Amino acid sequence: MKKRTKLLLYIYKRGLPDDFNKTQPAKKLGYKSPGHFHRDFEKLINEELIEHDPEKGVYRITDKGLKEIGAYALGETTAMIFAGIGSALLLYYAGTILGIKVEPEVYAILGLMLLLMGVGLYLLLRRTYKQIGI
Repeated sequence: MKKRTKLLLYIYKRGLPDDFNKTQPAKKLGYKSPGHFHRDFEKLINEELIEHDPEKGVYRITDKGLKEIGAYALGETTAMIFAGIGSALLLYYAGTILGIKVEPEVYAILGLMLLLMGVGLYLLLRRTYKQIGI
């Protein structure tokens, strides 16, 4: 993964206050020096992938920047949706046991599969974030 992508993900997940110390994120993201970090940071600003929000006093990712890391952001959201749908189906399964006669095993298996897929995807994304230092 490119350092630029790591930096965008870092800003997306954590944000950066406008008075941040460049040494800490540079080390965390694997830059050789704060100067290399600063060069990439300035490129992101010049390419309008991040912007300064003076009202909140932070740098934030723009819509254009979000498109560049969209797969990562979408994956996290998808994981939570899978987990939610799986949980809902398991609850529906519990309701069918209480009186409604609809092949409950189908709902239970489907719900469990979706729940496990969502949790698995979420854990994979967390591990990826941890590996890149965010």
